[in-house]
Amino acid sequence: MIKNEQQFRITKAKLDDMSARLDRIRGKYPKQADFRFYSETTRNQAEEMQRELDWYALAKEGDVDKLIALWNEHGSLHPKSKHDLALGDFLALLRVARGMRQEDLAKTLGIEQAHVARYERHDYTSYSLDNLDRLLGALGVRLTLGKGQLERAA
Repeated sequence: MIKNEQQFRITKAKLDDMSARLDRIRGKYPKQADFRFYSETTRNQAEEMQRELDWYALAKEGDVDKLIALWNEHGSLHPKSKHDLALGDFLALLRVARGMRQEDLAKTLGIEQAHVARYERHDYTSYSLDNLDRLLGALGVRLTLGKGQLERAA
């Protein structure tokens, strides 16, 4: 998941390279079936990069309600599909939407930056309810367990 401007620029450049690679494959394999076969991996990688670029751009808009809607549609503690949004990635997007660095969030919570980095990992799933509530609260979001969805804090 893209978590800062440098990663955004790097991913954008890689996506541009993949687009050029797809153009070369398209020229080499003009038949649609051949192109689809030989370009599947590249197309999947490009799709994933574009999704991450779009999610980061959404976070940069600062519209927490849109991010909550994204979570409510695609969020998962245990992502099973490439279209699922992991909780750690969602926390990073919320932090970006709030204009915070990991260091800023850590200071707000009174914890080390390394802890925030761990919580934002795509594969991290060992959140305690207390820590998750504190993290989300610091980012202006309230966890509602009965509904299984997130709401913007008042």
